[in-house]
Amino acid sequence: MKPVKHYSIDKILLSNASAHSVATDPISDCIVVEEPLEVWFGYSLINAPVPELLYTTMRTPGDDINLVLGWLFCSGIIQNLSDVFSINHTGAQRLKLQTTNRIMVTFSKMIDVTQYKRADVVSSACGVCGQQSIDSLLEKLSNRTQTTTKAHSLSIQSLSKLVSGLSERQTIFKQTGGNHGVALFDYQTHLLDVREDVGRHNALDKLIGASFSTLTKSNHDIAGVVLSGRVGFEMIQKTAMAGLHYVIAIGAPSSLAIDLAEDCDICLLGFVKPQRCNLYTGRHLLSDKLTHQGM
Repeated sequence: MKPVKHYSIDKILLSNASAHSVATDPISDCIVVEEPLEVWFGYSLINAPVPELLYTTMRTPGDDINLVLGWLFCSGIIQNLSDVFSINHTGAQRLKLQTTNRIMVTFSKMIDVTQYKRADVVSSACGVCGQQSIDSLLEKLSNRTQTTTKAHSLSIQSLSKLVSGLSERQTIFKQTGGNHGVALFDYQTHLLDVREDVGRHNALDKLIGASFSTLTKSNHDIAGVVLSGRVGFEMIQKTAMAGLHYVIAIGAPSSLAIDLAEDCDICLLGFVKPQRCNLYTGRHLLSDKLTHQGM
């Protein structure tokens, strides 16, 4: 399955000369794909229960295994890769090397996933809706962030280039203009990886899943993430679960995202452009001397 499709459409061109003058131009438009993904789970143990459906989400096909691994980790279901015995696409459509819209996760030990099971379909724009309560998420988050290392400081001057770097490496967005991108960067402000999806939280789950083994090491050099859009609560929650300290966003944060970033000691910057940005939390994590100017 491909992440984009081409559709024949009419591009409408309005003329200023006459209100009744409308021109159309038939073109082939590239559209980002959104399809459902079923995530099933079972156990590698003898006499294990029959596999069950964990949840169904909408996503852009591709990076499915990393998407699920990132979601399992950020939700607190697994702590290490060893908790997963196997994870793979399953179903009849796997013939001829084709992937399917179904993932099977086999856990290596018994894990209570009752509170994570979702009968409804989760939209690509949904982060924590339909999942356990925010209080439960915060409890898991507290246990996770206590084990993370403290961050070094970074210069705000060096962070602005990360936004343009993300834009340059968003290959699907260049074709469609219809999906989100997330980049991982280190303390030398080098972009390490970029993932894309029609859903913001899906893109971040893919990114975290792809770097799972590195992020679970206490001495990793990964600093934070760059986001192509706005920052909701779930984006900060996932960043904190991954033990990162910087969120650099092109868009605006929500009030709950700011409050959570403050509690988790995350430096949050929004509306980041080459010459300006908004700093919401984590002033002490920047090496720049920031001074107030009178209006």
